[in-house]
Amino acid sequence: EGKVKATPDTARAEIGFVTEGKDTITVQNENSSKMNAVIKFLKERGTHEADIKTSNYSLSPKYEYSKGKSSLVGYVLNQNLTVTVRNLDKIGEILDGAVSSGANRIDSVSLFIDKPEELKNKAREEAVKQAKGKAALASETAGFKLGRLVNFTEGFSGEPPMFFESMAKGGAASAPQIEPGTQEIKVSVTLTYLLK
Repeated sequence: EGKVKATPDTARAEIGFVTEGKDTITVQNENSSKMNAVIKFLKERGTHEADIKTSNYSLSPKYEYSKGKSSLVGYVLNQNLTVTVRNLDKIGEILDGAVSSGANRIDSVSLFIDKPEELKNKAREEAVKQAKGKAALASETAGFKLGRLVNFTEGFSGEPPMFFESMAKGGAASAPQIEPGTQEIKVSVTLTYLLK
């Protein structure tokens, strides 16, 4: 098994909007206004359009219950944007600015390594080196010789993205601090040899 540790370089944030009102038109218009302001802010901070995606949109009636009866009192619109932030130095500013621009929820922030291929290659090299060394030691100890390599299998595992959850509150004094820490990428290999 080969292991490589690396610092995450990308964040994905779920930025949410919850809008309530008496009728659907008012709710949708208010929500659209907040959404447009947040998208404008994100683009002004260098977030590419491809990194901004609507991930949820739901409009539902809101009822109040009294003495066994329900009455319609309005509507609730929930909408989420999934935003990929490729510069982790900006993640706190992005979250703070999104809330200041009209978002009222930050449902989660996940940190991950955007392109782990090079790290997987390093872990694979280490795993193969270890496997060859173990095979050579086993053959020497047991008194047989290794023939040719006849099979190679590989498994990969990376630590799952790290998640941070919070409910946004407007008027924050400063941008939230998000620490990336490290993640471990593992590659395990099995080498099968013929014996002489």
